[in-house]
Amino acid sequence: MAFDADPVPESGVTPARVVEAVADIMAGPLIYGGSDCCHAAADVFLRLWGIDLCAAWVAEIGTADVRSAGAALRLIGPRGFAVVASAVVARAGLVQRFEHPGALGLIRTETAARFGGVMAGICIRPGCWAGRTETGFGIATDAVTIWGIR
Repeated sequence: MAFDADPVPESGVTPARVVEAVADIMAGPLIYGGSDCCHAAADVFLRLWGIDLCAAWVAEIGTADVRSAGAALRLIGPRGFAVVASAVVARAGLVQRFEHPGALGLIRTETAARFGGVMAGICIRPGCWAGRTETGFGIATDAVTIWGIR
């Protein structure tokens, strides 16, 4: 599979750059509150676009000190992960977009099925998304919601 396909016009973010960032940031074990699905996707997004989604997360829910997915869901409360994720990205200035290298999305994975069905992921190229797993990252094909820069 070649990852040097078309970048988003004028962005310079190519599939190859996304894979490099994903492999670097999502390597190693999952650590809640440090390298979980949200933090890892946010760190990749920060590296690619220079936008700090973790700061928007803290502003939205009041803390970055989340030690488990269960704790995060308790903090989020009845609004649910997808609603809070939408509020966080809006606070950071992102808008709903099409699939493109470096886009942030909510993806469906087996891991996410245990925590409400979706998790944060990064688009490598249309139809190919990276998401955090317990030992690194995995590939998904289905994004439910997609955001990018204006």
